[in-house]
Amino acid sequence: MNKPYEILEHSGDLRLRVYGKTLEDVYTNAARGMFEVIMEAPISNIPSKESEEVFVESGDSDALLIDFLNELLYQSDIHNAVFKVNIMELTKYRVRANITRVSNGPFVLEIKAVTHHKMKIKKIKDGFSTELLFDL
Repeated sequence: MNKPYEILEHSGDLRLRVYGKTLEDVYTNAARGMFEVIMEAPISNIPSKESEEVFVESGDSDALLIDFLNELLYQSDIHNAVFKVNIMELTKYRVRANITRVSNGPFVLEIKAVTHHKMKIKKIKDGFSTELLFDL
């Protein structure tokens, strides 16, 4: 598992396949992929600025990732920023993360929402994988 995510072809929207050795990695890599697509640039080398904590609960373990990414999109919209994500706590129905601002807009692409369309986190040989569909 060399890459954290890959962009898949999808007409009109954006589809990412995300990988991680752990579920925490899947969450972090999904956020990284989403924000790198918005910026059309890697965020790993950008100096960090202000940080804050986000907390999301959901009634379903798969929906939790979608709800978390939608919360990050909301934070991105209100702060006009993209974030590095550090998962501090992850349970079946709850995620708590520290998000650190790394860049301010304007951004190349606008993502309206992360959808639930055919989303399922799967156990694979080297960890976990999922496919995410972003509404543009």
